[in-house]
Amino acid sequence: MDKERYEEVRRSMDQAREDFRQAMEHARDAMRVAMDAAREEMQSASERMRADMEQAREHMRAGLEDVRREFDEARRRGESGEGGAPPRPPRPPRPPRAPRPPRAPRPPRSGGGAAAAARSKPKPGPTRGGAQAPVD
Repeated sequence: MDKERYEEVRRSMDQAREDFRQAMEHARDAMRVAMDAAREEMQSASERMRADMEQAREHMRAGLEDVRREFDEARRRGESGEGGAPPRPPRPPRPPRAPRPPRAPRPPRSGGGAAAAARSKPKPGPTRGGAQAPVD
């Protein structure tokens, strides 16, 4: 490669490097502007939301105060609700229950079955394995 060609390529590379640097700087500036705009939007949205929450809280507080005031006035007038019959007196206590009759005694256990077999004494004789049990 001759010196002329080398210089031309080097100038071209330098120009490309400079173009790339400027493009990156431009992109960085655009990103900074976009981030600032997004940050401002988030802050204003947050402030709006905070104001809406405070307004809702005040609205609920006022509603609660109205209900409390109405309830106090109703209590002062002797109404504990929407009117209607006066409250019933409490029920008198129930009389004590009669004692239960004693239970009938159980009949003695009898008959066969697995429980009876388990209670009885094992008898000598052939065992399951086929071996003969010793005779007493």
